[in-house]
Amino acid sequence: MRMPTPTDVMVAAPCPDQHMRRLAGVIARRQPPHPAAQLAVWAVANNPPEWQIDRYLREVVGPGQHAAARKREELVVNAEKLLRAAGLAPIQFRMFR
Repeated sequence: MRMPTPTDVMVAAPCPDQHMRRLAGVIARRQPPHPAAQLAVWAVANNPPEWQIDRYLREVVGPGQHAAARKREELVVNAEKLLRAAGLAPIQFRMFR
C-alpha cells in the first residue's frame, strides 16, 4: 500500500470484526503493557504460529536468562487475560495452546 499524503482522508468506521472490537474495548479500559496488547491483537487478527510469537518476544524482552523468560511468560499470560476479558477463548488461538 502507498503511504498516505496530506490530501488523503481517513473515514472512521466501526470495526467490522466483533472479536477485535471487544478486545479493543478491553485494551482501551485496562491500558495493559503494549507488548501484551500487541500479542492479544495479533492472536485475533492473524493467529500466528508459535515461532513468530517467540521471535517477537525475544525482540521485545530479550533472549535467554531466567528473568527474561519469566517476563515473556508474563506478557503471554497478560494477553490471555485480555482475550478472556473480551469474552474470547484463548485456546482458539495457537499462541495459547
